[in-house]
Amino acid sequence: MSSVALAAVLFSIAMAVAQAAGSTNNDMSGKGERLVVAACRNMSSGLLSTKTHFDEEPCVSALRSDRWSSTANDYGDLAAVAMDVLGRRAAEAAAMIDGVLRDLTAARNRTRRAFQLCSANYAFMERALPACRDMFLGLKPLGKKAPCFDPVEDDAGDVLRCLDSIGEEASECDLSLANHWGDEKIEWFDNVVKHVSLAWGLVEMATDCLDNDSHW
Repeated sequence: MSSVALAAVLFSIAMAVAQAAGSTNNDMSGKGERLVVAACRNMSSGLLSTKTHFDEEPCVSALRSDRWSSTANDYGDLAAVAMDVLGRRAAEAAAMIDGVLRDLTAARNRTRRAFQLCSANYAFMERALPACRDMFLGLKPLGKKAPCFDPVEDDAGDVLRCLDSIGEEASECDLSLANHWGDEKIEWFDNVVKHVSLAWGLVEMATDCLDNDSHW
């Protein structure tokens, strides 16, 4: 075979491999996108437990903000993505709290006290969220067969209880700021509470374990 013919054959093989890889990536991306849309329709439908409502458009936007959502294979993958997004939103809110505290120097200022309490809330959330995520990843391979509020085994109920504690802290900060800083200024902190709902709802979808007894 001449060098020209050999080069042509190798080029054809390379093109075929590239097209196959592209097709695989497109299939994965398409599946992930369909999962995001389906999950967010569930989140906005009121079919899950009472704490999980999240309007469809902001839900889709939140999940798409993490590139791993495009390769998700199931709701469990999206639940892990939602916890990662929640972690970033909480870190951004915590940085905002630190910035406000640097500017509010009056020791007996009620707004400053509210932000100090929020700082404690978010410090707890920063420690707790990785534990919630690890607990969920341990159950994720079981999918909808994961135990739900089992008194003996590790189960999906433990993950929801863990997220419940984070929701309580986020809501407590939200309420404190609403009382001492003004409702119109706390949209960023409301958003963190909504992202807890997003993670919660996706864990419910992934495991079929529903909980209407949350405390936030």
